[in-house]
Amino acid sequence: WRGEGGGIEAAKQKHDVIMSPNTYLYFDYYQSKDVEQEPEAIGGYLPLERVYSYEPMPASLTPEEQKYIKGVQANHWSEYMYNTDIMEYRMYPRMLAVSEIAWTPLDKKDYKDFERRINNAYVRLDGHDVNYHIPQPEQPNGSCNFVAFVDSTSLTFKTTRPETMVYTLDGTDPTPLSTQYTEPIKVTETTTLKIRTVLPSRKMSPVRNITVEKQALAPAKVVEKTTPGLKMKMADGTFFKASELNKATEWKEMTVKSLRDIRSQVESTESMRGVKQYGAIATGYVDIPEDGVYYFTTNNDEVWIDGKLLISNEGEVKRFSRNDKSVALAKGLHELKVVFLGHIIGGWPSLWDDASISIRKADQEKFTPIKPEQLFY
Repeated sequence: WRGEGGGIEAAKQKHDVIMSPNTYLYFDYYQSKDVEQEPEAIGGYLPLERVYSYEPMPASLTPEEQKYIKGVQANHWSEYMYNTDIMEYRMYPRMLAVSEIAWTPLDKKDYKDFERRINNAYVRLDGHDVNYHIPQPEQPNGSCNFVAFVDSTSLTFKTTRPETMVYTLDGTDPTPLSTQYTEPIKVTETTTLKIRTVLPSRKMSPVRNITVEKQALAPAKVVEKTTPGLKMKMADGTFFKASELNKATEWKEMTVKSLRDIRSQVESTESMRGVKQYGAIATGYVDIPEDGVYYFTTNNDEVWIDGKLLISNEGEVKRFSRNDKSVALAKGLHELKVVFLGHIIGGWPSLWDDASISIRKADQEKFTPIKPEQLFY
């Protein structure tokens, strides 16, 4: 599972081998790079085409040595599979690709033909009530279900495999007969875009509901005197909702220099046994470098900008953010509040995250963490 090297060496020593490299055969990995639209997973990216491309018979082995390669195995680690639907969603259709790489001669493998034939396989899976992955409409640079804009915006979508997408702008859920997505959708007024994938069988993916909101640039705050960092107060205890902090009676107040400091008040361990949990609220200002629409992403429980709740991750596994949001901001200082809750949800301790908040301007491709020099109180 660490790679093919061990299997090759074992076959040369005349041991029977089952190939199971994680780079091709770990089904607990995401089927999309766009993790915001996927159930929580351990990480990684393993699309169907990559699974199908695996050849379990290493060319570096002699014909005699190749006889010791007995087959392949897909691994399905279940730390983040909380129910049967998620288990099947991760397994299919990738398991169908494993069947072909195990049983189909190399000279007869054809991924494009497999993609065509898989549509019949979907119907058979439906007949057995098996849940399976349908590629969701994704946005470049990461999907976001709240898109702010100032004058106008264009929404672009793609899918990880070639599938038809349909959408509506009138508030109704798309059907197989709704408008097909063929080019970027231009929006000039506040609306709700609903979009989903439709298969040849007419089965559809879940609906993505995207709020597209026209905003004026939120004005920056005029602050006479600032000090680097944020003010923070923390209370011991395990908290699962921000509202539970209202019950805390003892608070410790301090200042922190960076967002990372919010979660570094106690030392966490791999086992988390005996680690004291706490909740914290950090407040101050963030310095926005220039006018524009900014996308925010974080694993903190809440992020507030200018007194308004921007991101809530209540109840989420704090491993990969799935609630990114955008907002139109003028250059300068904007009120910032960050709520961190110490807990373990879905097997992942929130203390293992670094408490960062990353932002990107709408015309940029990558998120960058908010730096300490952008924080003031």
